[in-house]
Amino acid sequence: MNDPTVLPPLYEVVDTDALNALFERAWDSGESDVSVTFRYAGCVVTVEGMGRVVVRKTA
Repeated sequence: MNDPTVLPPLYEVVDTDALNALFERAWDSGESDVSVTFRYAGCVVTVEGMGRVVVRKTA
């Protein structure tokens, strides 16, 4: 995995406002099975509706 001190800020790669809005709508409607997956710095990142974040290094 890359050195976290040299990675680009996440907000330069992912629209964090859109991500927040997506999860806020899901929480407001009672949905907990919403998730978003994206690639970042040689990893696959999954953010799940209940706040769990999973990071896997890509091959």
